[in-house]
Amino acid sequence: MESATGLPPIDCDTPSALLLCRGHDNLSQGRARTTKNGELGKDLRSQRRCFAPNGDAKNFHYAPMPPSPVSLSPHSPMTFYSRASVYSAFFAPSDQMKGSIDRLAKFALKRAPKSVLDPCCGPGLWLEHFAKKGCVVAGSDLQAPAVASAEARLAGMRAVVAEGDMRDPPALLGASFDLCINLDNSIGHLGCREDVIAHFIAMRARMQPKSAYILGCAIREADDVIIAETVYERGPIEVAGGGFAALRTETLGIDPETRCERIRQWTMSAHVPECPPLIIEQYDLLTFGIAQWKEMFEASGGWEVLQCCDATTESLPSRPFTRGAGDVVLLLRPRIAATRKKSTRASATKKAPQKKPSRTLRKR
Repeated sequence: MESATGLPPIDCDTPSALLLCRGHDNLSQGRARTTKNGELGKDLRSQRRCFAPNGDAKNFHYAPMPPSPVSLSPHSPMTFYSRASVYSAFFAPSDQMKGSIDRLAKFALKRAPKSVLDPCCGPGLWLEHFAKKGCVVAGSDLQAPAVASAEARLAGMRAVVAEGDMRDPPALLGASFDLCINLDNSIGHLGCREDVIAHFIAMRARMQPKSAYILGCAIREADDVIIAETVYERGPIEVAGGGFAALRTETLGIDPETRCERIRQWTMSAHVPECPPLIIEQYDLLTFGIAQWKEMFEASGGWEVLQCCDATTESLPSRPFTRGAGDVVLLLRPRIAATRKKSTRASATKKAPQKKPSRTLRKR
């Protein structure tokens, strides 16, 4: 039987094709959605594509979602993000993106960072960047394959990586970091507002008073409308370890009841070890309006927004932290730093109490 597009439907019972569907209580720490405009190796918009690695042509198909997708536990790791080699091929930060993040860090700290924490580190791509600059780095991720890849990538460097949840990163990672990073809206994978607040509280406990947190997130109001479209598309490109892969990420819009943005991701590969030729995944990302973000900042002890940047371009230009900001990178600082600074100034300017003049007894 053929689908409406004339292509054979996906057979979810075969190991060559995986279809995964996740609800809005997804707690996986993957890199869910990128807003970077990746260059296309080939056009993937048609219904039928062809890879030709090593001269052997092989056809892969985009097919519609079956009416009853395979159910996956919300606490299970997402398939694409558990394949570190494929993930790294698409999401290794460019030189321009590295420069933009370095600029934000220097703006907040007035110097280069010395210690960096990434609570959703994946295969350690950003940790590697800072480790090569001489920083002590630490990171955690829910997925064991990603952690193993990060450990291999950071071997011989001053680094600690462990499995852990972004709501409470493992204690063995340490504390008193002067820079924390969490890009690509990974925070959208948390289950609810309370989870986000717990994450902010956990990050404050691991940061120095005058430190900074570079956070990728989305600001979406209740009346915002997202048109279903492709938001990222790239490939085929070579994958370290062998093979080729192509990736397409689509937004299906915002669910009016949950206010989550639904994402569908297609990964096609050829000759990539232990990777099925076709993976289709669908999951939801939390979204919050500007008032909700401010309320969560306050509920977690107070955060100061030093900068708000447009995340749809790698130069990260500044934009107002306001309604309709969309996909952004925020430069945050725990408000306790500003409070201490003000109290110090107040103490310095406070006048010392004047002593009462001593009374001199007259001799009679």
